[in-house]
Amino acid sequence: MLKWIYSNLTISLSSQAFVLHQHAIWWKKKSQLITQNFAPAKTVDNFQSHFEQMARVIHENFLTGCATTLIISDELVRQWVVDPPKNVESLDDLKAAVSARFQALYGDSPAAWQIEADWKTDSPFLASAIPQNLAVALDVLAKKCQLEWRQIAPHSVMLFNRWRNILPRNTWMVTFENGRLSLTVTNAKRVVSAYRHISCQASEISTEQNFIKLLNREALRMNLPSPKQVYFPRIWNEFNWLAQATDKSVRFIVLSIIYPDVISLVPAMKLASSEA
Repeated sequence: MLKWIYSNLTISLSSQAFVLHQHAIWWKKKSQLITQNFAPAKTVDNFQSHFEQMARVIHENFLTGCATTLIISDELVRQWVVDPPKNVESLDDLKAAVSARFQALYGDSPAAWQIEADWKTDSPFLASAIPQNLAVALDVLAKKCQLEWRQIAPHSVMLFNRWRNILPRNTWMVTFENGRLSLTVTNAKRVVSAYRHISCQASEISTEQNFIKLLNREALRMNLPSPKQVYFPRIWNEFNWLAQATDKSVRFIVLSIIYPDVISLVPAMKLASSEA
């Protein structure tokens, strides 16, 4: 009966936890939490305990065969913006440019990562990579549970895609997870023109003035002007000062409508921790 009522599944994955949600599409169209588990991996690359637990929970709740959305924490993903070469003639040329940029930025062999991108020949585009062993583990999970991947995306990309048609041109969007910020910058065509994923100290985001200093610093690093408007999908606890922001040099805007299919890893992980 559950499989008839809840036919869609969302999995949120970080290095410290996973969260499963089942989505009712025929019964009141509500989302219900199935389970969450704090099972820290020994390293970021070791997900065996996560996937064994996920497979067990999926089978126990009769969710095999579901259409599934996977939201991957930004900490597990490498993302970068690529300017396509002027002499690009084929997709292979683009892939070569993406791989070269990846190796220049991170010093790793692209062969150890699975790379996907919004391939474009006429404008900058965002590329993302996950470790190959994570990609293999996802394939094994899908086969073991007969899952149909509907969408796989990093947390910040999922949120950006939700709001990209609402965001104005030439703007910044901020997402936050576990002490790390993702800064997504759009150009006049509303496509990602710059991206930064950084660790930050609590003091750097605890007040409006400190956060503006951080934004100005990152703008310099990206060779961009300081932002005039910064969008937040929601207010994280670390940004409670947003409601009282007064600085006129930058306008902070909180997007109040939360897309029901996008589950932030932060509250889910805190809840799991409090129940442990």
